Amino acid sequence: MARARSRPVRIGLLVAAVVAGGVTLRSSLLRADRGPEKGGDAARVVPFETLPSNHMVVRAKLNGKGPYRLVFDLGSPVTLLAGKAAEQSGAIPKDAPRSFLFGVRGEGKVESLELGELTARDVPVVVMDHPALKALGGLLGKPLDGILGYTFFARYRTTLDYQAKTLAFTP
Repeated sequence: MARARSRPVRIGLLVAAVVAGGVTLRSSLLRADRGPEKGGDAARVVPFETLPSNHMVVRAKLNGKGPYRLVFDLGSPVTLLAGKAAEQSGAIPKDAPRSFLFGVRGEGKVESLELGELTARDVPVVVMDHPALKALGGLLGKPLDGILGYTFFARYRTTLDYQAKTLAFTP
């Protein structure tokens, strides 16, 4: 009988630890760099280009290098960089191991990501050569260097203006 009672307690503690760990991870992602970057709490307005596929593309500098063309994707849980952009910007070392599948290079960090006057610090990224980016960039004749996702935009109140083709980010 004593064993039966201890199992639910252990499972409950395990669930609590996992939930607490998830809350800590999520709150650290949301908490990172929420303060004003350059010049207070005012919104920073960034233009975007709409592709024929209806994807939004912004130009960003990564660690002071670029500009790189990144798809702005509210559905992406991560910010993803193509291997070449990650190497050039210093998000990963040039000798980082490469997987044979989609050129996966692992995780990295962009020390500074600039969109116009907006600068985000310490943005975690996943580095891989995503086949959809290659295909879409090939159709357009202009390469796409990555996807700007949750690990970036969760830091801000984000407003889309499709008519003006702008994104506004408020810390």
